[in-house]
Amino acid sequence: MRNTGGKVWGLTGWIALVFYLAGCAEYLMMRFSFAPYLRLMTEDQQAWLLNLPAPAAGLWALSVWVGLLGGLLMVLRVEGGVIALAVAAVAAVLLVLHVSMLTDPTLVEIGGQVALRLMIVVAAVAVVLWLLARTLKRRGW
Repeated sequence: MRNTGGKVWGLTGWIALVFYLAGCAEYLMMRFSFAPYLRLMTEDQQAWLLNLPAPAAGLWALSVWVGLLGGLLMVLRVEGGVIALAVAAVAAVLLVLHVSMLTDPTLVEIGGQVALRLMIVVAAVAVVLWLLARTLKRRGW
């Protein structure tokens, strides 16, 4: 049973690593105003994204970079991966709350319900990854 758990631990780490690597790529495309990425949005959406308030931009950065670290630590079987994934998940949830309630305009106003649902799914995946890693750690895998 322990061998299977080790495989699940590694698989969870790889999934987290790929998930957060994609988040880091998106974050970098936004920070460096990567034209092909920005062309996927309307001008209003581009302006909103490029002018995110500091708390929202900070939460986004915290979530993706600490999440990437968490995935890497899990793959390498180094302590701290679960804690990093917890921090990333909390940051993702707070980001959803911030952009859906505190920004002007809100995410829904600028991107519609689809954008909000997508952000909720991303935050939910972050939470599930953390909960799975926590459960695996508690079982000693």
